[in-house]
Amino acid sequence: MSYAPLTPRQDRILAQMREIERSEWAPDVGDLLRSRIEAGAGGARVSLTKWKIGGLLSCQRRHQSDMDSTFEWSPTKARGTVAHKAVELFLNWPDEKRPPPAELTRMAIDQTVREEQNLGGWLRDAPPEIVAELSSGVTAATATFVEVFPPLPARWNAQTEVTYHARVGGVDLPGRPDLTIGLPAGNVSGKLILDLKTGGKHQQAHMDDGHHYALIDTLRTGVPPFAVGVVYLGAGDVAIEPVTQGSLDAAADRVVAAVRAHETFDPMSTAPGPLCRWCDVQPVCAAGGGIEPEPVGSKAVEIADRARRSAEAAAVKARSVGPVTAAQLEQLATLGGKQGDLDTQAGWVLSYTGERTGHFSQMTAGEAAALIEEWAVS
Repeated sequence: MSYAPLTPRQDRILAQMREIERSEWAPDVGDLLRSRIEAGAGGARVSLTKWKIGGLLSCQRRHQSDMDSTFEWSPTKARGTVAHKAVELFLNWPDEKRPPPAELTRMAIDQTVREEQNLGGWLRDAPPEIVAELSSGVTAATATFVEVFPPLPARWNAQTEVTYHARVGGVDLPGRPDLTIGLPAGNVSGKLILDLKTGGKHQQAHMDDGHHYALIDTLRTGVPPFAVGVVYLGAGDVAIEPVTQGSLDAAADRVVAAVRAHETFDPMSTAPGPLCRWCDVQPVCAAGGGIEPEPVGSKAVEIADRARRSAEAAAVKARSVGPVTAAQLEQLATLGGKQGDLDTQAGWVLSYTGERTGHFSQMTAGEAAALIEEWAVS
């Protein structure tokens, strides 16, 4: 297959890919990383996606809010998913007469409607102007990829959205990078792992995700990729970093840190930073520049605090008062007929509601109200 001459940007990206050394690795590199994680994680049993690792190691209050929030599709949120499908069609088109970006976008949307229940259902019901807005953004992102990314010969073995999975002791590490290029040759690195971002701003967290994928790939194949990177479709830029022993060790240590953060999770722990401006909790978070609400009575607040602190004794981890108000928590303790100190009341509420709802932190305000009504008449 013949290709048109490369643009200056395509030539520069190709040079970036070629200048990184393809290292030969020791046969036990994967085993040593596995031992490093097992030693740090102990007997923990947890599944850690890249999203969960990022949340646990940043602002845990924001992470709790993200877990509690109801996800709703929008053109902005759907753009990345559909753009990935359009790029996948472009890369896997059987001949060099590939459709233009607008046609790739139309086919990607049609494929999503046919094959994906969640996003596909939203697209089926979306009004024409919403679909048009989505199409415009996806077409622009796809066109940028076509313009800036060099053509990939079939021998480069480009694959899109390959599902990765590694298990280390009780720790599950799933992942699905957007694009992988190349294969190892024996113990010599030969793979590049890329994520596609529809935005245009470089963030270190994006590279951390790439090195996390490199760790999973090493654990599952025994040979690390030679590099990881991010394609910023908004800016038409590509950032690539080599994979080294140091970056693999750091990725393994990051998994261990996430395991420990999961075990000691505190939904009121904050870590102010640039992401505060997009956080739903920011208006009521003093650390993020908001205003904390006034407490609903000192006793209620004390019970809520003791509820979190007595999690171990109560045999149920209270991750937060979450959507259940402090006043509701006090009512639950009172209606339960538990007198005595606050630890006793808080521990009892945790144990009982834990049995009824799984985890107290997952109880909604509506569920708490229904439980209060049930206990009040019983």
